[in-house]
Amino acid sequence: MIGLRPRGWPLWLFRVMVTFAALSMFAQAALAGGLLAGHFDMLALHRDNSTVSVLIVTAMTVAGVLLHRPGRGPSWPMWVSLVCLVVSVGQALLGYTRTLSLHVPFGVLITAALLLLLVWAWRPMTQESR
Repeated sequence: MIGLRPRGWPLWLFRVMVTFAALSMFAQAALAGGLLAGHFDMLALHRDNSTVSVLIVTAMTVAGVLLHRPGRGPSWPMWVSLVCLVVSVGQALLGYTRTLSLHVPFGVLITAALLLLLVWAWRPMTQESR
């Protein structure tokens, strides 16, 4: 398997899901910014989008598994996706309990991980990309 590029459809599925996940997390940041700017109705949207975000990251994790097997891709995107999922669930729980001292930094961590996955997923796939 060394030197093989990921197969087409699992890679495209992962690309789509990581794109949706990154967009959802961007929306979370924008909604949080609206809340901090005094638009308190944004809190309900931020809460609702957190559920959507966790569902999208769950689908991204499944896509990461499919990218690795049967897609013959590297395993690290699957593991990073799984970490994003676990942290996203924890992030939502921290938000519900209003533990902002951890909620905000974990949000930054998730966003950074998703951006790294997004950049990797959309680069041209060569043997060195693995």
